[in-house]
Amino acid sequence: MEIVNSYFRQRYEHQFLYDWPIMEKMLSSAGFGAVSRMAFGEARDCQMPILDDEKYKWESLYVEALKS
Repeated sequence: MEIVNSYFRQRYEHQFLYDWPIMEKMLSSAGFGAVSRMAFGEARDCQMPILDDEKYKWESLYVEALKS
């Protein structure tokens, strides 16, 4: 994934391309205990903020993480 990232950066729009294993590891390392992969429009422990558009769901990674 890090190799892909070296080619992925687009000016200032994207800084890093995350896949599920990298995202889960980074959030766990930052102290998040409950890290779950979710689907578009899905949330368990919070009200879903409007941050994304359904047209991007095929290319997006949705994650819910709770701080321990």
